[in-house]
Amino acid sequence: MALAGVTDASGASGAASLARTGTGGRSIPLRDGWRFALVDPVGATDPTGEYARAAEPGYDDSRWRRISVPHDWSIELTPTTDHGTSSGTGFLPGGLGWYRIAFTLPPVYEGKRISVEFDGVHMDSSVHCNGELVGQHPYGYTGFALDLTDLLHKDGTTANVIAVRVRNQLPSSRWYSGSGIYRAARLIVTDPVHVRRWGTYVTTPEIDDDHALVRVRTSVVNASGAARRVEVRSAVVDPDGRTVARRTSTIDVTDTGTADQQLSVRTPMLWSGEHPHRYILHTELRVDGRTTDTYRTPFGIRQVVFDADDGMTLNGTHVKLRGVNLHHDLGALGGAVDADAVERQLTIMRSMGVNALRTSHNPPAPEVTEACERLGIVMMVEAFDCWRRGKNRYDYGRFFDEWSDRDIAEMVLAARNSPAVILWSIGNEIPDSTSAAGLAWPTGSSTTYGDSTRRGPS
Repeated sequence: MALAGVTDASGASGAASLARTGTGGRSIPLRDGWRFALVDPVGATDPTGEYARAAEPGYDDSRWRRISVPHDWSIELTPTTDHGTSSGTGFLPGGLGWYRIAFTLPPVYEGKRISVEFDGVHMDSSVHCNGELVGQHPYGYTGFALDLTDLLHKDGTTANVIAVRVRNQLPSSRWYSGSGIYRAARLIVTDPVHVRRWGTYVTTPEIDDDHALVRVRTSVVNASGAARRVEVRSAVVDPDGRTVARRTSTIDVTDTGTADQQLSVRTPMLWSGEHPHRYILHTELRVDGRTTDTYRTPFGIRQVVFDADDGMTLNGTHVKLRGVNLHHDLGALGGAVDADAVERQLTIMRSMGVNALRTSHNPPAPEVTEACERLGIVMMVEAFDCWRRGKNRYDYGRFFDEWSDRDIAEMVLAARNSPAVILWSIGNEIPDSTSAAGLAWPTGSSTTYGDSTRRGPS
C-alpha cells in the first residue's frame, strides 16, 4: 500500500486519498507531503504564540515549508555562536520545530489497527493526531510507535492530521545531533490479529556443516475482542531465494500469545565478514482460513564465541576486530538518514580494513544495521552517552530515570535478530559507573531484555 500524493494539512479539501487497499502490505511510508515550521532556534518557547494551535486539524499551515522526511533542520541553518551551540555540534542551532502531514483513509480501513512509527526524532518529541496528544518520546535515537486506531477518520473524505512538535534545546549533545524527524516514518496497518511490533525472535543455537537449528518465537496480538485460534506459519528462505524449511503451529490467543517453533536448515550458508549470507523468515498468521498478517524477518546463521585466552571466534575462525567508532551523522549531509550515503560511508570503512563498528554513542538507524549485515561488519550497539548525570544541560540525563528501561528494550528488540550485532553497550564514559548508586541501575534494568544470546555491556 502507498500513501499517494499527500498535500496540505490545512483541511479535508487538501488531503489526498490512500488509494490502494488489501492485505498485501502492512507498511505505508510517510515520506513526502510534510509541512515544517521552525518556531524558535533557541528551542525553549513559542515566543509569539503563533503556533499554539499547530496540533489542531484546522490550523492553517499553508505558509509552512514543504519537506520530505527524513529531515534535519539544523544542517540548513547558518552557523552561529548563539543559542547554545558549540564546536562539538558544528555551531549549528537546534530549536523548536513543528511538522504536519495530512491524508485520508478509505472506509475499507474500518476495523484495521493503525499506528504511526518513527525510527528516530531528535529530540523531546510530542505526537498529535487530529488534535489529540497521542504520546511523547524524549530520546532522539530510539524508535517508537503510537496507536492511532481510535483517532483516525476512515470515511475517505475527512482529513487526518498528524502533527509532531520537536524540541532540541542546546546544548543537548557532545557531537552534531541534527534536529527533527531525521529518520524514516510510516503508518503500520494490520488486522486485529497480527504479529506484535518486533514480534519475532530468531536464534540458531545449534550449527554444524550439515544442519542448523533455527528457533523462532512469534508474539501474536489479538485486538479483536474475542478469543481466536491462530495458525502461525513460518518459512525460512535462503540467500538464493529458495524455501528451505517450514513449520506450522496453532495457538489460542485471547489478548496476546506466543508460538515457539523449531526449524532445521540443511547445509547452512553461514554469515561472516567474507560471506555475509542472510536468510529471511517469512511469518504468516491465519484465522479461520484467512491470512490476517504477514511479517518478514532477516537473520543470519552464525556462531560467535568470546574466550579470555583465544579472543573472539566467528564460526570457529579466530577474528581480530579492527573497529571504528562512528557517530550517526553523514558529514555535510547532516543527520537525516540516507541509505545510499550510509552504504557509501561503510563501504569506505570496509575498504580500509574495518570489520567492526561501535555505534557511538547511541542506537543506530535501521539502515546502518542493514548495511553492516550486507557488508559483513560486526557491531557493538551502544545505548547512551550518559545516565542520570548528564554531560550537557539539556541532554538525556533529564529523562533517564523514566525512560531508560524503555529505550534499552527498544534498542534490543530492534536489533536482536541481526547477525551483525554481537555486543550491546549500555553507555559511554559514564560518570555514574564510579558510584554504588550508579552501578545499581544496570543490575536492576532490562539490559538483556528480549535477547538471551548476547552479553557484556561495556
